[in-house]
Amino acid sequence: MKKIYFFCFFALLIFADDIRVDLKNPTFSQKTMHTDDGGLIQSNNFWLQSQTIKYTRDLDPQSETNFVEAEGDFRLDYFDQVFIGDRLEYDFIQKRGIIHNGKTQSGFFYISGSRIILEPDGTYTIENAILTTCENRQSEWRLRAHRLTIENKQFITAKDVSFRVVKVPVFWLPRLKATLNSLRYSPIELELGIKEKGGPRLTAKYLVYAWEYSRTYLRLDYRLKAGFGAGIESFYKNPHNNTKFMARNYVARDVRIEDPERQTRYRIEGVFNHTSQDLKHTLDFSYDKVSDIEMPSDYPTEAFNEQNPKPTQLLATNRQKMGLVALFSNVRVNSFQTLKQELPTFLIKPYPIQLFEKGPIFTMPIQLSYLKYRYAKEWQPILPSFSSARFFLNPELTHSFNLSVFRISPKIGAVVLGYSDSFRNKEQFYALGMLSAQVDIPFYKLFNHYLHQMEPYAKVTQFTRSTTSLEDHYVFDLKDGYTEMGLCTIGIRNTFFRPMHTLSFNLFTNTFWNAKAFSKAFPLIGLAMHWQLPKLHLESEILYNLEHNSLNHFIFHTKWTVGKNLAMIVEFRHRGQYDFKKVDKSRYFLEAARSLNNLIDSGLSDANDTILTNIYYRFSPLWTLKFESRHGFGRIQSPRFNDFRIELERFLSCNLKLKFTVQHTHAVNFKAMASLTLDKKPMRPKFRLKDFRPSF
Repeated sequence: MKKIYFFCFFALLIFADDIRVDLKNPTFSQKTMHTDDGGLIQSNNFWLQSQTIKYTRDLDPQSETNFVEAEGDFRLDYFDQVFIGDRLEYDFIQKRGIIHNGKTQSGFFYISGSRIILEPDGTYTIENAILTTCENRQSEWRLRAHRLTIENKQFITAKDVSFRVVKVPVFWLPRLKATLNSLRYSPIELELGIKEKGGPRLTAKYLVYAWEYSRTYLRLDYRLKAGFGAGIESFYKNPHNNTKFMARNYVARDVRIEDPERQTRYRIEGVFNHTSQDLKHTLDFSYDKVSDIEMPSDYPTEAFNEQNPKPTQLLATNRQKMGLVALFSNVRVNSFQTLKQELPTFLIKPYPIQLFEKGPIFTMPIQLSYLKYRYAKEWQPILPSFSSARFFLNPELTHSFNLSVFRISPKIGAVVLGYSDSFRNKEQFYALGMLSAQVDIPFYKLFNHYLHQMEPYAKVTQFTRSTTSLEDHYVFDLKDGYTEMGLCTIGIRNTFFRPMHTLSFNLFTNTFWNAKAFSKAFPLIGLAMHWQLPKLHLESEILYNLEHNSLNHFIFHTKWTVGKNLAMIVEFRHRGQYDFKKVDKSRYFLEAARSLNNLIDSGLSDANDTILTNIYYRFSPLWTLKFESRHGFGRIQSPRFNDFRIELERFLSCNLKLKFTVQHTHAVNFKAMASLTLDKKPMRPKFRLKDFRPSF
């Protein structure tokens, strides 16, 4: 009779609310089942296993009860979240429960409290909560909260929060809203600058807000000679990683300045980037306003390591079936800057069109701009600003065909510019033609273990005489500098291919006509080399000036993965006085339009040498070292400099990573920084050379 009653009772429980009860050696008392030998209870988003279980079920509508109590070694899976504790009380009707002295884990965080309150939607609230990454009870660090609520396994809201390291309180917050992932970032960072313009500096960076995809830091500085400064830094990145925003705002009171109106110094900086999911639309915006020209160098920090303010500009692009449409605008917000403003610029760039089958390809980008060149405030009395609307059109017709062993690529085009204003206070129209042809003769030879390709080539380019002189219109940028000139490049390429190995050489020489800066027939000769091995990458480029028997420039770049624990990047750059500073090194309009003496006497001639190094070394699975350096010398009337940055990382217990940073630059003599972050301990961390580049 007792067994029949049990099975009827058990079946009733199953079909009542889709609850399955499976107890070993149960005892029955009125409407309660009890066992001390272990059992299992399952329901929607509820799975309980315990040594002692007491289950009560009353179907009377007046006193309906559906309740379970568990003690001892129990485990509860609630909405795929695992809990353990001393005692569980759960009501299946209200779908709420309480775990006494409960514990749970989310990611690599261990969370415990005196009581864990379970809500119907999977949210749980922990009273007297302790959050840490330490597995042992004597944790090296912990975050304590009087009350902590976790929603969707990620979002936390806490009250009366304190952070302790080895039982020592470090900071306190009345309220905290964050995500568990955001807690990986160090809540506090300390930085010490020893030799700076404002004297020794102490900086504290404090995480005040962290939510799912955003973080906000409060920054406080004290300089011994300059005084206090404070800032707010905010970062946002959406879950698809196609929208990013960064904002930094900093203000300081510089007691070194006697004028009270100039003592308040500030910098307001921000960057926004967005790319649509289909990659057809982009929007990029940046701004940077500083109180004075010395602000970036007087207050250099890790966040504000640029010596010059960033541009304040907007770029929007839209890619459609017919081509690309772009809008660009930049404005001057700092009066001490000399800047070409674009207010704005529209670019229409149709995709290349093939006129007929196997025929030439036609391209014609169109650009409409209103440009205003504004000099710095102190130069405006002698150098007034100028402005003009500008129309730019660059139609080109390109074709390529084979003739016997020759591959011939002719090109014909034009450059057309129109200005609404000029030095003559009237409209100007500027146009010239362009003719170009390139001939390649490729040869191939297959050997047992490699393929050799040899390719002699020659390219001739001629820009015709323009309709007006360069002195008749404004010069805003490279587009306004087209002038009559001729260039012929003759060279030979050699490439050797084999599995996992590539070696190539390109030997060439240039000859010019109608170029004021060159007098010899072949003034330049160059060699470019590229060697790719599985663990070694070498690149080199040499350009020698035969007219003056000197190196125009020499670049040597190497990437070497020595082993799984050591990798390095080394680069040497040399620039001679005849290698003028240009955006595009392959264009020689500057040398064609100006004499050599004028270029040498200008700021475009800047001879110097630079050595860059970047080394990564792993002492052990727990210790890593990153070393970056930059050394400059050979610049006339400028002292040599030696900048370096050292990062030493140590993985501690409890998934803590401690990082010490020491940096010395010619702008900041010396500074040191320490930070503590959470990270998964990599027993064999992966490393790629391209992840390590000079960052200053």
